[in-house]
Parts: sequence; C-alpha cells; structure tokens
Amino acid sequence: MNQMFNVDESPDGIRIRQQSPANDDLLDFGNFGWFDDMEFEDILPPTEEKYPLQETQITFAMLDSAIGKHPNMNANELVRELQRQSNYEGRGYYEIPADPVRYGKQTEAELVQLITNYLVLVGGDNRTSYANDPLEPTAIKMTVMVNTQWQRDTQIVVAAINDYAAVNFPDNIRVIIGGVGVLENELANLVMHSQIISVIVSIIIVFIIIAISNRSLLAGLLAVVPLSIAVLCNFGLMGLLGIALNMGTALIASLSVGIGIDYTIHFREFFKIEYQQGSDYLRRTFIGCGKAIIINAVSVGAGFLVLALSHFRMLAEAGILIAFSMFITAVISLTLIPVLITVIKPRFIYGQNSASR
Repeated sequence: MNQMFNVDESPDGIRIRQQSPANDDLLDFGNFGWFDDMEFEDILPPTEEKYPLQETQITFAMLDSAIGKHPNMNANELVRELQRQSNYEGRGYYEIPADPVRYGKQTEAELVQLITNYLVLVGGDNRTSYANDPLEPTAIKMTVMVNTQWQRDTQIVVAAINDYAAVNFPDNIRVIIGGVGVLENELANLVMHSQIISVIVSIIIVFIIIAISNRSLLAGLLAVVPLSIAVLCNFGLMGLLGIALNMGTALIASLSVGIGIDYTIHFREFFKIEYQQGSDYLRRTFIGCGKAIIINAVSVGAGFLVLALSHFRMLAEAGILIAFSMFITAVISLTLIPVLITVIKPRFIYGQNSASR
C-alpha cells in the first residue's frame, strides 16, 4: 500500500505538505500521492500535462551507488536496486514507513497516523480478522501460503520466520506461528517419535518372549536380528519410493515385526524337529515349511497389494508396504535364519552335542 500510494513521489523523499486549517477537524489520511493536492476542479481525470508519466533516468552515480550495496550482486539484484533508487513504480517506497522526514512528516506521531490509516484500509473489514483493532491494533495476523508437500520445507519456512522476527522485530513484539502447516509438522513429529518407540518396544517384547520360551538369550537375539533388518528394509523402500511417514505408514514397521516373527518361529521350530529326526534335516526343512512360508507370503501379500490400486494415497501406500513387508520377512526367514542357525549352532536347537554334528 505504501508503494502504490507513492508511485509519483521523488525517491529522495516526500515534501512536507501544509494542511488546510479548514480541514483540521477531518481525519488526516497522511500522504496518498496526488490526492493530497486535489481541488474541486480536479475531479476530472488528470491530464498528461499536469501529471506526466514517470520517466526513469539511470545515471553512472546511481549505478555506482547500486553496485556499492553489494559487490557480488547479480543482474536481477542490480535492476531491483536501480528501481528502488529511481522509485520505479513506487518501489523506492516498498517499506514500512520509519523515518518521518522521508514521508513529509515532522513528528513520529504523524508517521504513526499514516501507518494507522494504512491499517484502517487493510483491516477495515472485520471479516478478514487482519487486526484486533483497525485504528490502534496490538495484534495482526499474517498468512503465508507455501506450495510444498514435504515436512522439511515447512520446517525451513518456520525457521526462516523465527530468524527474521528475532533479528528485525523489537523485543516487545511476540510472534506466534500457527496454522495447518505447523499442525501437520507437529503431528508428523509425534508420529515419528511414536513410531520409533513402538518399534523398539515391540522388538524388546519379542526378544523377551522368545528368550523365555526357549530358555536362551541367544534365541531371542536370533529372532530380533532378522526382524530389525526387515524394519530397515521397510524404511528403505519408503525412502526409495518417496513415501512420506504419516499416520497410515507409521503402522507398517510395527506390523513388520508381527508378520516377520511368525515366519521366523515357523522355520526355526520346523528346523529343530527335522534336526532331531536325523540327517538331511536342512533340505527337509525347506521342503516342509519353506513351501508353506512362500505360499503364505505370496497369497496374503497379493491380497494387500490390491490396495495399491486405491485412489486414496495413504491406503495405496499402506498396501504396498504391507505386501513388501511380508515378502522381505519371508525371504529373510528362508535365507538369513538358516545361515545363522547352521553357523552359530545354538544349543536350544542342537542340544549339548551341537559341536559333534
């Protein structure tokens, strides 16, 4: 508003205007360009002779002054600085008035009146809720719209606003950032922290149950290592496909633990039984339970994968991640677990004579 009202003013400042005594009782709206000098006969449109079109002349002195602002400025920054110095389209007044002399005022109170008039025009409609008081506001509301889909972009904007306010605003001005962006940011942080806690707790519970049931800490450790790898693979796929962590996808990691432990227990117990039966136990284990694990993972995973066709993005992403979790946990159960068992030879499977076989 300050820029548009001072398009035709000198870039060096506005001359002091003497107010007519007859209008002392009227509200002084400050300097609104050539409206201040308007007489009754000026109701006709201004002529080109009285109000000539603004001509901008760039001098070497202006170039020197503009470049002196920043020696490494690019062409766009140089043009903007020249426009400010020449008040091209009022850009010399693209600012909040702070110097009374520059705006043709004698005291700061008069400058405050000018800013108050601007606020009246901006927030005169109470439905906009721009200010709590149109004449002497103690609080105003600003809306920043950001075209982004990522949480980190919102964090960057919020940090930039806080940094700007800390440097440029007085200490008695309090800035509160709210809105949908901040709400989504806090919700995402809550989901992320809850996700980490739930995965850690579920893995610890699995470790305790398996260790107690087999009376071996090694059994619990052999159970949680493949599960941890499956959870990491799940997060890796999310990063690869650009799937955001939200309220829907946050459940998948915990589900991976519940899905993967079934395949782990199934394979290990079948292996233990076949080992007690005699030789060639590893091949019989793969023939016996390996086929069942593959069929279960493919059939149930395919059922969840159908959700990927949904137009609801959160549901589609959940279907993809659940299907992948079943696939990766089945693969780990049939590859990593037999390797760990045959190399480590734990006593809870092989018994006391594990070294002899």
